[in-house]
Amino acid sequence: MTRSKILFTGFKKINPRDNNSSCVLLEDLPNTRCFLFTNDFAVIDKEIDTIFEEHWDKIVMFGQKPVIKRLSVEKCAKFSDEILWSNYDFIGLKSILTENKIDFKWSENPGNSYCNHAYFRILKKIQSSQSNTKVVFIHIPYVKNFVSYDAFRNLLLEMETF
Repeated sequence: MTRSKILFTGFKKINPRDNNSSCVLLEDLPNTRCFLFTNDFAVIDKEIDTIFEEHWDKIVMFGQKPVIKRLSVEKCAKFSDEILWSNYDFIGLKSILTENKIDFKWSENPGNSYCNHAYFRILKKIQSSQSNTKVVFIHIPYVKNFVSYDAFRNLLLEMETF
């Protein structure tokens, strides 16, 4: 079985003391392809062009959502009145998360900040280029509040099944 070419994305820390959980998670994934977005709308657009200089089978995006205690799997991204739906295998994702006892919820409210912007722009790029890259955005809680953090990190390290 050929291993999928997967890119994980998150967001850079705003300052060195920042505990941005998406950045912390990616730092905990050695030997994986990771990309950290800048917290700036215009820069994110340029970074997405850079990401698509390569082909990816899957892009798994992460952002921090401090008020949650479990994963929030975003099914769509929104800009103005336009909604773009993810093309990810949500049935398979549900099965994997459930089997690994990782608490999650489905969401159709990706927010209105950098997370939603990056997700929307990537989905738009896939749509316009007719790419078959599968993309999902997952909000994660602060690491200290994420009971399943270790199990989730280990699952990501075995990405052939994710």
